[in-house]
Amino acid sequence: MLNARYQGAVEAAAFLQGLRRLTLDLLDPPTKSRLREEAEHLKQAIGELKTKLESLEDRLNAVQYDLSSLVYPVNTLPNEILCHIFAAAVSASPPSRAEINRTRLRITAVCQHWRSVAIADPHLWTQTYYLVHHTRADDLLFEHFLSRTLGLPIKYTVTLTDLWPGELAPADAFDSVDQWEEASLTSEGWPGALLDERIDCPHLTKLTMNVEFTESEIESTDLLMNLPRLRELSIGALPGLLSRLSFPTHQLRKLTLLQAQAPTEDSDTILRLLTQLEGLEELSMDILFDDDFVDDEDWGSKPPIRLPRLSILSLGVAWDFILQFLDLPALTTLHLSPCYEGDSQLLEPCVIRSSANITSLSLAPEPMSYGAYRTSLSPVLNSVKHLTVKLFHMDPDEAMRCSADLARLDYLPNLESITLVADVDNPRGGGGNVQPFLEGIAMRIANTLFSGVSHKMKLTRLVLDSTKPDMIAAEDMRDLVYLQKSLRSMQAK
Repeated sequence: MLNARYQGAVEAAAFLQGLRRLTLDLLDPPTKSRLREEAEHLKQAIGELKTKLESLEDRLNAVQYDLSSLVYPVNTLPNEILCHIFAAAVSASPPSRAEINRTRLRITAVCQHWRSVAIADPHLWTQTYYLVHHTRADDLLFEHFLSRTLGLPIKYTVTLTDLWPGELAPADAFDSVDQWEEASLTSEGWPGALLDERIDCPHLTKLTMNVEFTESEIESTDLLMNLPRLRELSIGALPGLLSRLSFPTHQLRKLTLLQAQAPTEDSDTILRLLTQLEGLEELSMDILFDDDFVDDEDWGSKPPIRLPRLSILSLGVAWDFILQFLDLPALTTLHLSPCYEGDSQLLEPCVIRSSANITSLSLAPEPMSYGAYRTSLSPVLNSVKHLTVKLFHMDPDEAMRCSADLARLDYLPNLESITLVADVDNPRGGGGNVQPFLEGIAMRIANTLFSGVSHKMKLTRLVLDSTKPDMIAAEDMRDLVYLQKSLRSMQAK
């Protein structure tokens, strides 16, 4: 045991002796200088590395943010969801050949994954545009995109206004008719006969023909289109145009006759067409009929043309001509623009004859036509719930009468909303003449509260629509806001 203790003491003494010699060496001036220099070098290197590390961490955070906000979540989505995103981007683009195609090309240029998904989705390519060139008939970009639709129905747009005088429409522009579901054709004249006089459009349900005739009229040898499934037609009422379209008239649901000058023969054509449209639900006409219309077929002595399912009617210039021939028992929505006092007098007989229950009425009187506004709102229109009026000029006396009418509780008793439209094209009628309407509504509210029948007040919505905010005076805007709050508070009681 003593030997073991002695041995431990010897080892401890040796360790302390070595430690003493090491301490003496460290205290040596050259050694201390070397260690200090090394320490400073290490501190400097650590500082540089920390700075570089912070920069790398910032870059890493930025890259991860970009990945998380753009690429990573999108690429982890199912292809079906990605296709819906692409479709939304295309639908949000302006409806023109350049913009739609640019959006689709940008999508396919992002990465290989996006390109493969987009090309594999035929629905993304069904909005098609055909470009007509003088030097060549085919449109290679259209053909390239058409192949990606895989035979699905397409929405087709072609403009033929770039043709030389007397030049026929290129046959290639009609090669895809088997796929047309909706088509829009703009031309300076009706296309002449192609390889065949007749083309069949088996899937076409909506057709827009914006044809501007110059000197030539439609010939019996010109193109004939067969449209067995047509539901919506928008077309200019021009000589012989309807004769080149073959479709089941009973299944047409929407007809729009574009703005045009209609000669007497077209007036008869339109009236004859209307007699066949028993399924028509919406009719829009903006046609200026000849003043010297000769009633060769004695329409005036015949029963009115009954359109039993027509619920929406929009009439433009000279609408008094057509209104006198119609019987519209299902009519609920009526748009009149422009609205003249003489024409308005024909509205009441038509409503009475039809026993129509009109709930939505839109009026666009000409300047200085307060009479047209007042005549249009006859007692037979007490069923109106939604009224839209384009503001017009009123003298002081007319303004007082306008306000007094609106103040009466028995005037348009079912009225629920009023929309006042300030027209930027009508400086006399914009903004300044809104006050009679606001004053009338304010008095209507006061009369309702005074009579204690606030529960019978159906008016809940007041809107002032303007393309330019500065058209409406600040005072009018304050009055509008106050009235809106008053209407809401009445409904809350």
